[in-house]
Amino acid sequence: MPETPNLSNAPIEQPSPDQQGEDRSPKDSYPLPHQLPLDERAAYRDAYVEGLKAAERAHDIMPPAGTEARIGLEAEFNKRVRASLEEAVDTHRHREQELMGEVEGQTHIAEHDTLTGLWNREGLKKLWSELQTRAGEETIDKPASILFVDLNKFKAVNDKEGHETGDEVLQFIARILKNNTRASDIVARLGGDEFVLVLPGATVEESKTIFNRLQKALGTAGPDSHGVTLSGGIANVKGLDLEEALRRGDIAMYVSKDTPGSPAVEYDSSLPVRRGSERKISSSLHGKAY
Repeated sequence: MPETPNLSNAPIEQPSPDQQGEDRSPKDSYPLPHQLPLDERAAYRDAYVEGLKAAERAHDIMPPAGTEARIGLEAEFNKRVRASLEEAVDTHRHREQELMGEVEGQTHIAEHDTLTGLWNREGLKKLWSELQTRAGEETIDKPASILFVDLNKFKAVNDKEGHETGDEVLQFIARILKNNTRASDIVARLGGDEFVLVLPGATVEESKTIFNRLQKALGTAGPDSHGVTLSGGIANVKGLDLEEALRRGDIAMYVSKDTPGSPAVEYDSSLPVRRGSERKISSSLHGKAY
């Protein structure tokens, strides 16, 4: 028997277009070697080469071609090869799904506040962009409002009862906000004790009603609130970029803080601008402390 040739670098022959359509598995087609990742491609080549060598070693004891015994052996060989390939493909697809899940998990972490589970500034920016895109495609002119919410007496809770209690209060407020808004509303924690609600399709008057509902829910919450109250600023934001929308809501909210527990204040260009407000909003959107 001649010496077995070195097949370690042998090219893997690809089936012709006609051959590719023959004898297909119901599991659908599996990728060709050149479509696999490099590490899996190497393993495929190694298995292919070892199979050729085994076939050469068995050549002397194989039944003659065309005999029933030979046809049976070839059929069994093809069945096993197909099963091995399908197992490799299943493993590859499972790994792809795992990687996709990891990416989705990392994206969720990057766009959500770890303490409250609400959207964070990165998530807010993404959703705002999507809302602006959808708004540009709408043929009907719909309103949109932003509700900027800040906690009163929260610093006293942190100072007297500790930051752990302060975190519990923030988590409690987040639940109040989520449970008393619509599914279409976006609820985000901008930073510290400041929250932002984007209310698609809501007029300023409807936004005031939502804020009143939030105040009532917090007022009847009992000791879980630790005595904090809400101040709110509302702005009609249709056609505005996010930074300008937040700036207007922030200005109105700080007017509301002059009378804690009062109804939300609607933005008006005549309202006084708190010093440093623009810098704070810009810094918060770019992930900087303020």
